[in-house]
Amino acid sequence: MANLNAIVESLLQGHTPGVEKGIRDALDRGVSGRTIWCEGLIRGMEIAGEKFKQGEIGVPDLLFIGQAMRTGKVLIDPHLVAEQVAFLGKLFIGTVEGEWHGMGKQVVGLMLEGAGFEVINLGVNVSADAFVEAVAERGAELVCMSAQMTSTLPAMEV
Repeated sequence: MANLNAIVESLLQGHTPGVEKGIRDALDRGVSGRTIWCEGLIRGMEIAGEKFKQGEIGVPDLLFIGQAMRTGKVLIDPHLVAEQVAFLGKLFIGTVEGEWHGMGKQVVGLMLEGAGFEVINLGVNVSADAFVEAVAERGAELVCMSAQMTSTLPAMEV
């Protein structure tokens, strides 16, 4: 098993340059993209999720961690494609029309990405029709719509 603790630790600190360096070093040592993804980035996200659940880190920490995760994923994406690594599923995520707050959506999206899903962010103020269109055109196993508790969503069938 490859020692990818440097990636995990940098990820938990939200330190993007450390994640990049750890991934480049691992690739230079011949570690596969799949191993880096599973034992480095996903493992780091699992730990971050547990720390968040325990109250050891907060939402701002998760946002920094998420940025480091996304940067790391961009680096290893070509390797994952070459190795034909499959995601658990495709997920569309967005904040519903009339809502402009995307922080909760960002946190949920990065946690699902860290769990191994391909997360496609449709953005904020997304109409129900845009969600339906995205699923119809590109397919998805899951759709996650973020809204404030006071919002009302139109009933829709996908």
